[in-house]
Amino acid sequence: MFIVTANPESKHIIEDYSNTKEETYYSNMLFTRKNFEELQDIGLKMIDYTPYNEDVALDYVHKNKIVTFFKYRMNLKKIMVENSNGSITMILLKKIN
Repeated sequence: MFIVTANPESKHIIEDYSNTKEETYYSNMLFTRKNFEELQDIGLKMIDYTPYNEDVALDYVHKNKIVTFFKYRMNLKKIMVENSNGSITMILLKKIN
């Protein structure tokens, strides 16, 4: 099973949630690495847990969109970069036999 979710340990996510005064599109629960490590009780084992930065999203918001488009289209820059403080986490789980 492959899961992509917000990284609750990211400073960006913590800032977003702390500035929220009313319910928005955010979920009301964020799962940490420990939550996924404890899935063995239901027959799942965590194979990988890696946080990433969404560089493409940040660049489109804060920089010249035309230049940004060509950087990514020509593979001069990666769309997502592994980063322990990244706002996105990708988790790979495997069913235990």
